[in-house]
Amino acid sequence: MTAWYAAIGSALAFCACHFYLAFILTNAGWPVLVFTLLEGVACALVRLKWGTWPAVLTHGTAILLIGAPLQP
Repeated sequence: MTAWYAAIGSALAFCACHFYLAFILTNAGWPVLVFTLLEGVACALVRLKWGTWPAVLTHGTAILLIGAPLQP
C-alpha cells in the first residue's frame, strides 16, 4: 500500500470513528462527518510531509477553531 492510500484510509477510519459523536451525542449529523473526513485528510497529508507532531498540532488547532465559537 502506498502512503497516499494509507493516508486516505486513515482519514476514512477517523471519520467512521466519529459516527457516534455526529449522530448520537451531538445530533449534528453529516456536517460533523464531512468535517472529520476533511480534517483527517489534512492531518494525514501534514503527517506525510512534516511528521507526527505537526499533524497533532493540526488536529488540535482544527478542534480549537471549530470549538472556540461554541463557548459562552
